[in-house]
Amino acid sequence: MLAVSINSGSPAEVGTSLLVIALPENPTIAGIAGLDSAAQGSLSRSIEMKDFRGSRDEMLHLTGFAKGPRRLLLIGMGAVTDRRASLRRAATLAARNAHRLGVGEMVWYSGQITPEETESITIGQPVYAGIPGADGN
Repeated sequence: MLAVSINSGSPAEVGTSLLVIALPENPTIAGIAGLDSAAQGSLSRSIEMKDFRGSRDEMLHLTGFAKGPRRLLLIGMGAVTDRRASLRRAATLAARNAHRLGVGEMVWYSGQITPEETESITIGQPVYAGIPGADGN
């Protein structure tokens, strides 16, 4: 079973197997500058060089950090018109990839979120992680 943590702290300080960051189309490093510093600028370079554009369902997997998370997964939400649905879809992709990687736990970061958005993120994860009944059936 996949353990999930939704953290309101700094993503740079999270020690986890997998840190997932959901970003909109044409992202900036606002909110994740500390993580970019810990990653020696690899996030800002990836965004500047358009290696990651934040397109819907786009993913960029990074590893090899000296401290903090062991793996980082950026997930693009595209041009967000319905934030709850975009977060749910990104959470679904995150859970699927966490399961595929066999990490057992992941930490989610998407900046400030409302209680309703928290619910959408939490619902999105078990649906594709294969938890029976999670989709309401």
